[in-house]
Amino acid sequence: MALGTGQLAIAGGATLKTTGFINLSFANAVKLSGGVASIDLPFSTMTLSGDVSGRGALSTTGKGVLLRIRPTKTAYRTGA
Repeated sequence: MALGTGQLAIAGGATLKTTGFINLSFANAVKLSGGVASIDLPFSTMTLSGDVSGRGALSTTGKGVLLRIRPTKTAYRTGA
């Protein structure tokens, strides 16, 4: 799955939220444009396989799992 054909830019203070019990995979590159952006994964699994870059930081919330495939296989459990 892709979010269009380009890079996904997430600004500091922004939240990308999923709903329900779903599994998502995105191949888009992600650019964190400063500050801390959040991914809310209530009960979902999200896989990011594109490059993640930028000066910002990424936090997760909820009971879901964020998987980062590239360049290494890493799983992040959210804190709630």
